[in-house]
Amino acid sequence: MRAILAAVVLTLFLAAACTAPATNETANATTNGTGTADGAGMPAANGTGDAQLTRCDEPRPEYCTKQYAPVCGAVDNGVRCFAAPCDSTDWKTFGNGCEACANASVYGYRPGECTGDEEAQDPQGPGHPGNGLAPRKFAICGSDNGFNSTGPMQSAGYECVERCPDGFDEYTGQIARICVPRAQEKDIRAWDACTTRKDCGPYSQCAYALRTTRGDEIAWNGTVGENGLPSAALRCVPDEYANYLLQTSGLMSVDENGQMSGAIA
Repeated sequence: MRAILAAVVLTLFLAAACTAPATNETANATTNGTGTADGAGMPAANGTGDAQLTRCDEPRPEYCTKQYAPVCGAVDNGVRCFAAPCDSTDWKTFGNGCEACANASVYGYRPGECTGDEEAQDPQGPGHPGNGLAPRKFAICGSDNGFNSTGPMQSAGYECVERCPDGFDEYTGQIARICVPRAQEKDIRAWDACTTRKDCGPYSQCAYALRTTRGDEIAWNGTVGENGLPSAALRCVPDEYANYLLQTSGLMSVDENGQMSGAIA
């Protein structure tokens, strides 16, 4: 399978220039000198998959007003999974949006106090690739041969840690060791099938999922396409998983127009 994938990628690379997978990044909030967003001390809203959800941006607020405008914050509880239902989120009422985002574990918030049915509204939790919020990214940064990867990795949106959190696997990237949310074969088979990028939600893309995050190849049954790859392997994969493939074995993905491209970092 690796030989087939490498051959397909090489063919596509020679046929056309390859680009890195597209990501769905949102603009950072405009902040003032106090570390809070301009306008009543509240973080600015971002375009996400949830029309009512405001995502917390970096840097986090350092000072907040005491005005009471309750919000329901989505708090990362450390659980990592990609198949629904996923209890990776706890919901907690905060005095205002600024107070919510001052908590480093809060992804974002909805207006109003928590009602208790937030999981029913979004059972997958904000860490899931289909719900419009960017999952937190981790890397093991540091100096190697005179080069310090901390700055570049942080600029790319990674949090530098001494070791990968539970539920993550580690792989060697171009300038640092990167933590990827663990995806076992049963998880990957549960991801939605796709034919183009349009079938997938934010922070995910339509790509061939051919191996687990521990490097085990997956035996897909069914039709094999003209590219020599199993059609059943075409799934909506999280961006971090796609990046893992890109930097370890090669990524085959399909864009919004159904055009396939291949790349190896």
